[in-house]
Amino acid sequence: MVFDKDDIKILEMYYSLPFEKLRAALDAAFDEYGVTEEHREVWLGFKDFYGGLLDKNGQFGKKGREIMEKWKGCFGDPLKETSFSMSMID
Repeated sequence: MVFDKDDIKILEMYYSLPFEKLRAALDAAFDEYGVTEEHREVWLGFKDFYGGLLDKNGQFGKKGREIMEKWKGCFGDPLKETSFSMSMID
């Protein structure tokens, strides 16, 4: 999924940061936890992951870290990562 211009504007207004910085913060979190390339690009295209893992300042904060820690045993295995994906997408 690719963000359309309206989605990008909404995220930028909510976080008061450029979309590129938000994407970089989320991508860095995925790096830290070893998310596979197969899912990384897909997840970077869903607003649910930004709202679920980034704090109001657009940083990978306490809440996001708690979520990733809870699921860290799934990362690196594409099949198990699908379960995490389903929990994040409303």
